[in-house]
Amino acid sequence: MESLSTLLIMAFVIIASVVGISVIQRREQVKAKLAEQISKLRFRANEADRILENFANIPIGAESREILLKFIQLNLSKIQKLSPNNQAINANIASINQKLQAPSLKIDQSRLVIPKNNEQLKLLIKNLNQLASYLQKFQSITKLNQKIPLAVNKISFFDC
Repeated sequence: MESLSTLLIMAFVIIASVVGISVIQRREQVKAKLAEQISKLRFRANEADRILENFANIPIGAESREILLKFIQLNLSKIQKLSPNNQAINANIASINQKLQAPSLKIDQSRLVIPKNNEQLKLLIKNLNQLASYLQKFQSITKLNQKIPLAVNKISFFDC
């Protein structure tokens, strides 16, 4: 009888341990999925920001800049929904909202001057191709696709 109660206690402890470990693993999986989603969204926002930085001195038009800023804003808003207490994201959203008030830069009023140096020309073409591919990807996002044709038409480079 004594061994039966000992066996029951051991079985209860084992079952409780297995249940506890399962609950902990599920929580960790949820945290990992959340971190993965946040990481993907942050990567997209950072990539669009990097493209904007590449065109800080190149006229691409206010529309293209606005589309990239709105894409960044969309991704940061999604991160904010997943992690509402993240102060860095809140500050970044405020910064992007401020930039969206006046997305045009002075450089957008001028025409693109094609560089004579082959290396600079290759870099410019690479950056323009990357911008074009991003703009094409954005056509599937309903909040962004209205201004994309106008943005593509504004990218002009006629001065040689």
